[in-house]
Amino acid sequence: MVLSVKKAVGKISSRVRQKYSFIKPETIPDHVNYAKIEKYLRSVNVEVTRRMFVSYIKKHLLPDEHDVKNSNFSLYTHDQILYYILVDMFRPILPLEKIKVLFHDVLRPMIYLIGLDATYLRLCKNILSKMNGFENTVSLAVQDDMQSAQRPDKPNNAGDAVVQSIGSIAYYTEVESLCLVKGAQEFYKLTPDSPST
Repeated sequence: MVLSVKKAVGKISSRVRQKYSFIKPETIPDHVNYAKIEKYLRSVNVEVTRRMFVSYIKKHLLPDEHDVKNSNFSLYTHDQILYYILVDMFRPILPLEKIKVLFHDVLRPMIYLIGLDATYLRLCKNILSKMNGFENTVSLAVQDDMQSAQRPDKPNNAGDAVVQSIGSIAYYTEVESLCLVKGAQEFYKLTPDSPST
């Protein structure tokens, strides 16, 4: 069972590593119509719909700097697309209103100091570096669950043991994710190549 959990965690880790090492800010298009945005985002495995994209602009999650040609045709910027990718990064673990607070209170100083592209790259670097800790934490959680399965309060059948282990994985995954979000500024400050403030 431990091996199958480690394999599943390895797949999750691999997907995360691939996603955030694949998106390069210099490849993000600038001043393009929605069709080109959709084509780009789907090519880097970021889910998007026109409704979501426009809704994020209206909710002030993305900068409102697009060029409206007419009611059916607007051109959008590199920064709006990158902000959309950042929303996608945090959306699995935070509601949109909390993401707005994160952008305003935590990321805005970083963006002001080093720019949006560099902020994105710093976040990706931190996510990728945290993946090793995530894999180790989950492995320890599963081993702990397997040891506790030998205690008197162990589940009566293998199915319950699997559910218990999955619960621990979910818990530690959430802890890691929340640490990333809440500690984004601390990670930034502790990074050796951060500019002095």
